[in-house]
Amino acid sequence: MRFNRLTAAFIAASIPFSVSGMTALLPLYAYAEEESEVSVLPNWVPQSFDEAVSFRNRYGATHIGTINENMDTLCVVFPESIEGVYEIKCTNDELKVLYDEAFISENDNMKYEVVVYQNVNQTTDSVYFIVERYLNSEVQGCYEFSSFGSGEIREEGLNSWLPDCVNEYKDYVKKNGEVSVKDNYVVFCLDSNVDTPYDWFLSANNDDSSCLKFLGSTSCSEVLIKNLDDRQMHSIFLYQAKKDGRAKISYDFAADYGTYYRTDDIQRSITADCIILDDAKTVLLPEMIRITIKDELSGMLIRDSVPKINPQIKVGEEGIYVDHSVEFNSNPYIWNDKIHLESDYFKLELDQNNVPYGYKLPDDYEEVTEYENGAMDIVFKLKQDESVLKPGDVKITVIDKDTGEFFPNEIIEAHPFSFYTNLKDDEVYIGPAFVVQQNPCIYNCDLASLYKNIASFSFVCDDQPEVTVHDNGSMELVFRTKLKVSGDVNADGSFDITDVVCFQKWLLSDTDNELVLWEAADFSMDNKLNIFDLCLMKRALLEAIDKKHISDIPA
Repeated sequence: MRFNRLTAAFIAASIPFSVSGMTALLPLYAYAEEESEVSVLPNWVPQSFDEAVSFRNRYGATHIGTINENMDTLCVVFPESIEGVYEIKCTNDELKVLYDEAFISENDNMKYEVVVYQNVNQTTDSVYFIVERYLNSEVQGCYEFSSFGSGEIREEGLNSWLPDCVNEYKDYVKKNGEVSVKDNYVVFCLDSNVDTPYDWFLSANNDDSSCLKFLGSTSCSEVLIKNLDDRQMHSIFLYQAKKDGRAKISYDFAADYGTYYRTDDIQRSITADCIILDDAKTVLLPEMIRITIKDELSGMLIRDSVPKINPQIKVGEEGIYVDHSVEFNSNPYIWNDKIHLESDYFKLELDQNNVPYGYKLPDDYEEVTEYENGAMDIVFKLKQDESVLKPGDVKITVIDKDTGEFFPNEIIEAHPFSFYTNLKDDEVYIGPAFVVQQNPCIYNCDLASLYKNIASFSFVCDDQPEVTVHDNGSMELVFRTKLKVSGDVNADGSFDITDVVCFQKWLLSDTDNELVLWEAADFSMDNKLNIFDLCLMKRALLEAIDKKHISDIPA
């Protein structure tokens, strides 16, 4: 769970791009307060100006490695000018600063700041932190990370996958091409030569670019000790989806002679023809097929094993079928292949032998949506196979009574659903009790036999389940209910004003206030704690007080 204590200033500073030019945001500088521990540094940490240049070309601004088997080391390297006051700040006080040095070039007014952090003796399971960059006391941007009690450090956010150096850039283009998509980001990777008048320009023929927001551009060109005119420039232009729809963004490669270029002057163009979906969370290019596997009853994604896809593809006028296999590694899965654009007929078919365990193929299991740019959405809706339940099994599923949706496992784990069974006509619960921490879950306890044979059998819970008993002695229970949040964050056994005060102080970063049960404050059930949960907690306390007053009124 990630606690939502970040301020608006942190969030606003998280995008490492300059929208007005081709350079990344300016880095920072801070002098070391203690003597650097050079003797323990790995050999990839720069200890000279030339080594800092090599680091930037190989890793970019950051790199995470290990000093030993248990402790990760984070190294940040930023170029600076001689003028200006630079500073680097890390929000994780539990990291140890091993090294902080600046290396000045002999030939120009450049220098590199190198700072090394080590993850040692972290007392908490995980810490989300940022390395902030300042120039003349103004925040210029930041890099996001998480550190763990195991000694691990992991980069998060945009910079965890977007290239920021020549090596990463070449690998990225080789894998993804000149224009690509990740989640709701559109990435252009554009090359040009310094010694020619040709460069990339945003085309005047873009269509509905209001669906995309330009975040900025950055250079991934090779850093050279000496400037050379005949070198290649590598640039990234980044966009982010902001509303659903279709958008076309094009860049033209043309000569720049100080005047507007003509259509005849364009050497070539690169276009991102985008379909934007899911409240601007997904972007599909023409060659993309999004394949999703869902549970037919709930509409929820099937998170377990995902199958191989064995489509039949008809190409040409003679109706030739070509076998093709796709290995899923996620659900949904994005398949990048232009074969559906080049075929007269295209169809994906699932094999019953490859569907996830516990499911079978209904007659109409496939839904296909073709978008105007050529991209496709294919949804496979699988039916639960009751025959996989063994005799004595009871399968329990919990569904939100208001929305009809399954509660996801991360919510069920934080807010377990429980119920009792009773075999007598009183309040003594002598039947099996259940705590559901995974949705759905399967117990083997022969509950079906008790349900069928004991006349006084009852379920003790707020909402009675839908019961299905199968011929082999297995059973399915579907609860349509609302999960409850206790509000008892201090774990003293009661929900009162002290819990509200404790949670409010915690949100204000009062270090003397700890939440013993954080999940007791997650009233919005999104695995985040913020001001919205506090408002809901106050409302729940007022409702509880009102009910108590009503119950105290004598009849």
